[in-house]
Amino acid sequence: MAPDIININIKSGDGLSYAIDRKLDAELKQDVKFNLSEWNSVFNVIKNDKATEKKQYTGGDSDIRDNKQFVVQEGNYQITKSAWDKIVDMAKKKLGIPIEGQEVKTEETQETQTVTNETEAKSNEEKIKTILSDAGITVNDADMEKIKSKYEMILTYNKQNNIETNEETLKERIINYAKGLRFQNFEKTVLNQDGEYESDCSKAKTYEELHTKYKQFGKEYVETMDQDGNGQIDAHEMFYTELTTLYEAQGMSYLQAKTKALDVVKKFKDYNAMNLPKEGDPLYGTEEAEQFTDILVKVGVLDEDKNMSLSTDEAAAYLMTMAQLDDTKNNITSNENIRTELVIATMDMSVQEIMDTLGVSEQAAENIISYREKFNNSLEMTQNFIKTGSLE
Repeated sequence: MAPDIININIKSGDGLSYAIDRKLDAELKQDVKFNLSEWNSVFNVIKNDKATEKKQYTGGDSDIRDNKQFVVQEGNYQITKSAWDKIVDMAKKKLGIPIEGQEVKTEETQETQTVTNETEAKSNEEKIKTILSDAGITVNDADMEKIKSKYEMILTYNKQNNIETNEETLKERIINYAKGLRFQNFEKTVLNQDGEYESDCSKAKTYEELHTKYKQFGKEYVETMDQDGNGQIDAHEMFYTELTTLYEAQGMSYLQAKTKALDVVKKFKDYNAMNLPKEGDPLYGTEEAEQFTDILVKVGVLDEDKNMSLSTDEAAAYLMTMAQLDDTKNNITSNENIRTELVIATMDMSVQEIMDTLGVSEQAAENIISYREKFNNSLEMTQNFIKTGSLE
């Protein structure tokens, strides 16, 4: 017996996530706002659904969130009713709407749940403090809030995707995230003051040790942006992190910045390097659209295997190239960080295009191109070093 089918209408220029969001809003008569990990859960349901033998989205099958896989043909996207019911239940849970067959929360049970949540939050904070203390890591209050948010995000993602949480893996990810925040905080200050990031890589005494430490540095860098725990960063994950930092710099609290960033990323979910906002689109020409474009360029430059995401090894090669842009040392100076970002942002530009885009002199533009040549040569070398452990 054929399963019951639900049709999701795809409009011209639309994408699957927008269509799902629109259908959920209409069905539940409320605005459903999934975060990144929740959207990932939604698309895991879709990816595993067997509504039709016809391939309804383009791109590869490894992860429906990658590359063009949100882009589907105009018309009706088919999904089984059972799969759609799962998505609706996710939305109801998000909105606090009772799900059929589940207990309806009374005022008393809601108060009990609140107390339980507060107790769990305190317990999680104690666990985090122990993890950091055992690793010899001290953080300020602002970073502790981010680490707690990361910890809870991992637990929530695992629960939603029926993944058993491995305590050792959780501990490793929290340590990597806390260490990665140090570099992220350094990057926030490079435009305002001269400084130097003291990397653990500088403590290496041998090439073997240097190789190990850079691979670890790559894990820390990726963990600060990795939302689904797959050990890679896609453009949307990097976009979310960059937006959160931008909104914090504009005076928002971390919670406010994170909430706004999630909302904006949702609007960009169906865009990629081959499909950017065009004139007439409300997102066209916005600060966020420009930032998203810059991130796509960065991922494109550093993505050695061309899978539209950065692995820990690709991140390690990027960090080593940055550290050695001005010298052969392994600490990263403010100038090395700034010049690396300028080189990546202007990778395919001519001298005149750099002058017009950045508003700099001809000499300054030529200097950027000179650094570009050094960066490209060094990146190829460091990519090989991270893969093989050899500089030959």
